[in-house]
Amino acid sequence: MMVTLLMIISAQSVKGMEKETAKRKKRSIHSRLQVLKEKNYVILVVLYFFGGIATTSMTASFPFFAKHIMGNDSLSTYGLAAFILTAMVFIPLWLKLAKMIHKKILLMITTTAMAVILTLMGLFLNEDRTLLFFLLISISGAFM
Repeated sequence: MMVTLLMIISAQSVKGMEKETAKRKKRSIHSRLQVLKEKNYVILVVLYFFGGIATTSMTASFPFFAKHIMGNDSLSTYGLAAFILTAMVFIPLWLKLAKMIHKKILLMITTTAMAVILTLMGLFLNEDRTLLFFLLISISGAFM
């Protein structure tokens, strides 16, 4: 039911964009590649690329971490859920901050925070610290 509701909302949010899409199809490949000459665009694409790799690597390591460090396979699923839900909750805050603070500063803050959180996880987590695991994984979601 939730999936159906989200699909309806998604479909309604793009309604009327058919004309815009038709305009885009008329542009040549050469004109589309011109954007690669813009330094800021290339930097943004590279940052998104590496950010995607970092996020995917981290979430892909959840099962290993849960099994071998935390000693409980099921923590992987719950940890991933805590990570994603917290990230979703904090999206509006990051959008507001991005309008008020230079994005380069925000990137440095989030990158530094994630490095600190992941270091703390590596140093202090074990089978006896499940609550700390969920706390740190949720905080990391907030900075993602």
